[in-house]
Amino acid sequence: MCKRYSVLLRHYEGFTNKRIAKMEGLEIHAVGRYIKNYKSKGLVGLEMEHSTGTKRKLTQPPCTKTGVV
Repeated sequence: MCKRYSVLLRHYEGFTNKRIAKMEGLEIHAVGRYIKNYKSKGLVGLEMEHSTGTKRKLTQPPCTKTGVV
């Protein structure tokens, strides 16, 4: 979320989307989307939406209090 605010700050400081993307380590289209969402929806437009990606999986079994499973 902080990165989205940083994108907006840099946008209003006059940086181009391409330069902002390079500074923040983002794709240019992501920078444009953050700015567009903010202009159309305000701060609500910066909130992260529900991710439809793959669920995280455990790589190791959870530890017990004794540290042995």
